[in-house]
Amino acid sequence: KHLHHLCKSDSPPCPHCPGIDETVYHHPLKCLHFQQDCHSLVQALGHRATSIQLLLTNPSTAPTL
Repeated sequence: KHLHHLCKSDSPPCPHCPGIDETVYHHPLKCLHFQQDCHSLVQALGHRATSIQLLLTNPSTAPTL
């Protein structure tokens, strides 16, 4: 969450998943609160939806996001 409010420290806890840090990977791909959104990504992008690197760097995934 923006370098944990610019303290450049560990990620804050996810407000939806007790005991799990809210990371760039967790938020779009693993968080139970966004499970339907993740399912939609997988339907639209296939296996590419499980790679945070591809989601964030591949221009072909941008329209789906």
